Amino acid sequence: MGRLLVVLIFVGFVLPSSSTDSTLTTFLVEANQQLAGIYDQVVLAQLQNELRGSNDVVALLEMEIADEKLLNYLKSLMPHLAKFKRLKLVDASQKRQLERIPRLGYNALDGMELAQVYALASNMSDSYRNVLLCAYKQPGNCTLRLIPEVQAIVQESRDLDEIEYYWYEWRKQTGLATRDQFVAFMELYKKTAQLNGYPRAQDYWFRSLEMGGAQTMSLLDRLMAGLRPLFLQFHAHVRGSLRKMHGERLVPRGRPYPQHLAEVFIGNAFRRVRAEWYVDLPSPLAGLANITQDLHRRGLSTTQRVFWNVAEYFRGL
Repeated sequence: MGRLLVVLIFVGFVLPSSSTDSTLTTFLVEANQQLAGIYDQVVLAQLQNELRGSNDVVALLEMEIADEKLLNYLKSLMPHLAKFKRLKLVDASQKRQLERIPRLGYNALDGMELAQVYALASNMSDSYRNVLLCAYKQPGNCTLRLIPEVQAIVQESRDLDEIEYYWYEWRKQTGLATRDQFVAFMELYKKTAQLNGYPRAQDYWFRSLEMGGAQTMSLLDRLMAGLRPLFLQFHAHVRGSLRKMHGERLVPRGRPYPQHLAEVFIGNAFRRVRAEWYVDLPSPLAGLANITQDLHRRGLSTTQRVFWNVAEYFRGL
């Protein structure tokens, strides 16, 4: 009787786990098969749209139907994903497959919130792309775009007050102007993360890395610690170059250097073909490397050939 009781207790603990594993295995197999078929339809619809042209009504309709089918199927998976995620799964492969199943993303929000999150993203993007700045000391002329008008002015100007004006004005008209929208967007993003099964927004943000937010930040901290010596040398070079150009009054020792001057200096260093007065290369005698002839000699004369050569290199690593 005692042995029977022990066996029953053992079976009572084992059966649910075994049953769960087999149920999850069946679920994963069926989900993968269904998703593979639906994604084939989505890709085929997109291909037809490309071939027929963006104005073909039938192709557009087929693409919408395929997208809607995918969305509806993902919605049907959400309760199952939530149920399995609550269980303490032991099989690492099953856990990974479960995490890799696509989520609804923003579509998990209700209709009003979904429209709001897309509107906020669009408005913030437009604020950066379409912002118009007033000209320096010309408050009546507010027609300058960041690129190319303001960019050209800042690159050529030696008036430090003018450079600072445009640097601050652009941030005031973009970052400060959209602060409330960004806060509202982040609240919806947090809710999106929770609806997709992630209690914290940072875990949802880093989901593609298959690591949680804390793990990812720890990894980034280690990477930055390794890069710190290089960054210290780079900042020392920028500080020294700025001090040569603008003097110790504007770039004092032992204090942060002006960010707007550093950005202009670095931007000009990369944009200019030749090193001029404002570009102080770390090794001026060596000059800038010119690899054009070597690329032509190797037959890498087109963008496509360069791309495939790089791809082949990384494939062989």
